[in-house]
Amino acid sequence: MSLHSSVSTSATADGDAKLHGRAVPITEGEAEFDQFRAAWPHEVKPGALVLFRIDVIDASQVRLSEARDHHIIESWRAGERGTRTVRSDP
Repeated sequence: MSLHSSVSTSATADGDAKLHGRAVPITEGEAEFDQFRAAWPHEVKPGALVLFRIDVIDASQVRLSEARDHHIIESWRAGERGTRTVRSDP
């Protein structure tokens, strides 16, 4: 799965964020399903709810520099230590 979203509702300088991963179904009877159902403020009829857990593989944010003259890309990958930052030269 991929989720792509603006970071804010205003300036494009804030950029956007992306998550990539695997959507894993959670079925009735699993602890995560039962925890969600217990926290959900509405009655849930059996078979009426489909839940997924997202196992995130990588995440990134692209934004403009403060001077607005180049892009900055920050990224993280599962299994790697820390984040990586790349600048596009003007």
